[in-house]
Parts: sequence; C-alpha cells; structure tokens
Amino acid sequence: MNYTGQIFGNRKVIRDYCNDEDWTKLNLKIPKRTKDYKLTKCLNCGAILPGLLKNLICQPPKRCVFCSNIGNHSAVETKVNSWTLYDNYAVCNIFNSKNVISFYIDIDDYELAKKYIWRISKKKRKYYIVTGSFKKNTTKYLHELVYGEHQQGYEIDHIDGNSLNNRKENLRLVSHQENVDNIRATRIDNQIGIRGIAYDKRGKCYVVDFNYHGKRYYTKRWKTLPEAVWCRYCFEDYFNIPAIKRNPLAEEYFILPEAKRNEIQEYVLNIILGNKR
Repeated sequence: MNYTGQIFGNRKVIRDYCNDEDWTKLNLKIPKRTKDYKLTKCLNCGAILPGLLKNLICQPPKRCVFCSNIGNHSAVETKVNSWTLYDNYAVCNIFNSKNVISFYIDIDDYELAKKYIWRISKKKRKYYIVTGSFKKNTTKYLHELVYGEHQQGYEIDHIDGNSLNNRKENLRLVSHQENVDNIRATRIDNQIGIRGIAYDKRGKCYVVDFNYHGKRYYTKRWKTLPEAVWCRYCFEDYFNIPAIKRNPLAEEYFILPEAKRNEIQEYVLNIILGNKR
C-alpha cells in the first residue's frame, strides 16, 4: 500500500520509502529495517524526517522532534554541532547528555550562527540555545543573535512556545507579562495535543481547564471534543491568545454548526464576565 499523501496527526507522508541519506543528512544512525519507515513532513514546522509507519498509525504524532521542544533523542556518531541545510531553513544537531537536541533557524541566518559553538541551557523544562560562558559573563542566546538589537525592558518571545524554533517569523518583542502569558498558552503536555483540554475517563467527557492572569477558568463537561475545542477557542479569542489558531490539530475539530458555536460562545462570555454558569 502506498501511503504517500496520507496524514497521521501532524505528519504528512511525502515519500513511501526512505533512503540512507534521509538519516545521514540529519546525522542520525540508519536503522536496521529501513523499509518500515516513510519520509514525512511535519505540518507544524515543515521539518522533513523519517517516520516509523507502525508508530504513525498507532500513535499519530502531535509534534515532531524539531518542534516538540523536547529534542531529537536519536543516537548519533559525533558530539560536535552538525548542520543540515534546506531551501529556506537550517537545522543544527547539538549533542547534549548522550542525546541530540535539534534547533532550526532561517537559512539567511546560517552564516552568522555557524561561527559559534552552540550548547543547551535548560530553563523550566525548556531548552534554550546558547554560546559563551555564564561564569565569564559572555553568554549569548541564539534568539537574541537572530533577532538583533532591541529596546531594553522588553523580552524576545518564541511565538509558538518552542524555544528551538529560532526562525525570525517565530520571534517577537513583548513585555515580560506577555511572554509569561504565551509560555502558559503554548505549552502542550496532554495526550489530546491541544492545551487546556482534559479528558475525564470516568465521565467519558472533556473539560476546558486553564489559568490566565492568576484566574482559573474551569468549564462544564463537554460530550464531544469539537465542543471542548470550540470552547477553548472562544476563551483564546476573547483574551487574544493565538495558540489554538496556530495548532493544525485543532482545525479538524472546527465542525460544529453555527447555532452550537454561538451557544458555546455565549456560555464562555458569561464565565468571563462572572455570570452564573
């Protein structure tokens, strides 16, 4: 069976087989059974990498190793920075504690970034790309190098919440509070792949539960995931949080009729305004 064109989670199969080069150009070891892999493209960040067919079918991925913010944990042959160049972006593999963390930048920034030896600095469960020494006060962050000079008192924010994605379109200048809000909004740590939505196994239903500016928003139980996703969308739309709008996994659940959407939107507005739920 040819799987080319099929989509599994956030991964689209672009070739029904993989060549040895598909691994070696990423500085990864070639597996023993290459025929079990398909060449895939991440619908979140556009990264192209081999995917094990069995895993794609049984556990459709929500993020790839490049945009997951947890790195690429494949064994490699070298401990130095290694680069792979694509048409409009470049990927760098960094050896870190027996694993590899992969970050990516625009191809236009490659000549600037390759001059440095990059390493990982972990802060609050996130990986940041740095060079220099903290002790000697010569530390330089990759996202600051890519963004360039900026006004003091502001911070450079990774829009999609992924500190490994240092492409210019993913960087913006914000206040500290805006940065904190975006970190909370974009972190995805549940099985659904959409932040702020939890599944209640006992009740076989979905609940929207999240915090914003120190206030908790907890909704009634929804029978279907599309209802919960639209409820979450209404909250984000009101607070101008763009996280769910950038999540390609959410789009497939925008299937509710207009009347139901309006009903949920009114319900969300009542919660926000403090009315009785």
